[in-house]
Amino acid sequence: MRTRSVATRAVRIFGSRESIPRRSLKWRKFRDAGVLAGKKPGEKIGRLTPEQAEIARLRRQLDTAQQRLATTEVALTIMGKAHELLEQLSKSSRDEPPHTKS
Repeated sequence: MRTRSVATRAVRIFGSRESIPRRSLKWRKFRDAGVLAGKKPGEKIGRLTPEQAEIARLRRQLDTAQQRLATTEVALTIMGKAHELLEQLSKSSRDEPPHTKS
């Protein structure tokens, strides 16, 4: 029994090495547009309509925006806590008498 690399098997299935990522992107586009919902494995899928392509693009854009928003919210929380800490340090340093060398 001969063993073949994953890449060799993929080339036999998909046709060429370059087409593998493109097919993966096409599948993601269909998934994002909702075309795959309710379809059975192996069932034929037609081309995306312009509306479906727009839906897929907008969903990807929304996901990106939501990730950026979450990152920004975390950064703002950290900045708020740092500000509170600096305020407390500033107040405590004002309340303490100055240190003198003996």
